[in-house]
Amino acid sequence: MVERSNKILVVDDNSAYQRLVLESMKDHGDGSLTNHILFAENGEEALKLYAEYYPILTLMDVKIPKRDGTEIAMDIRKIDANASIMFLTNFPKDPKAMETVAKHVAMGSIDKNYGTDLIATVIGFVIKIVRIAG
Repeated sequence: MVERSNKILVVDDNSAYQRLVLESMKDHGDGSLTNHILFAENGEEALKLYAEYYPILTLMDVKIPKRDGTEIAMDIRKIDANASIMFLTNFPKDPKAMETVAKHVAMGSIDKNYGTDLIATVIGFVIKIVRIAG
């Protein structure tokens, strides 16, 4: 059985979006939790970080350069069949992402159009639950 870290991996090629997630966490009083977040801007970096940390949750942008998030999610599943992955997308009805979700590669998707506050809330909630359980 894989021992998970208390990290959350956010895979998104938009560095401005990454900063907004961190700022949203700070705005919600969750600034102390930001050290639990790992950011990757591409698939190769995401796979490396995943294999090193085995995060409790991976938030994966569907549209990233070179290889899309659905392909990277499938590669993460090869590393860890029990990985918890959710897609981040500006296109919540993206057929490829929904097909991948249906194949149980991901738990679901979060519409990025709802803003970084939602992502920050999800991250904060997951980390707090892990702290309580741990």
